[in-house]
Amino acid sequence: MGRRNSDSGRQAVIWLGTSFVIVMGAGASAFVIIAGSDQPKRPLIFCGLLFSGLILLLLLMSVRWDQSASRLKVWLSAQNRNNPTDDYRAARRSIEAREEFGSNGPPTIESVKDAANHGGAWVPRSSGSVRQPKRS
Repeated sequence: MGRRNSDSGRQAVIWLGTSFVIVMGAGASAFVIIAGSDQPKRPLIFCGLLFSGLILLLLLMSVRWDQSASRLKVWLSAQNRNNPTDDYRAARRSIEAREEFGSNGPPTIESVKDAANHGGAWVPRSSGSVRQPKRS
């Protein structure tokens, strides 16, 4: 006598228990909604959508993904995807094409006065009298 595959029996018991819990939960939720609400239409629709989503999630979890994953890999490998590094061409820039930024040297007195006169907000300015630094 051959040995039976007990995995199918385990799966049947798992699905029976899961469907029992879902049906009892949906029934209890519907009873509470109908008994406790003046307008049960919206809560019942929401409850139905919630339980439908739960059933869909359970069905997706029960799919054997080893076969589906291999089909997905075949489909993805058949897609034509370009590597961005294949289209990139490195080239040197000429010195004229480079932007010239300011120097790192300290500002001159003329540049500070010019910036203060023309609205340079970064120039520190004091409206009070000249104070001597505190000595500790």
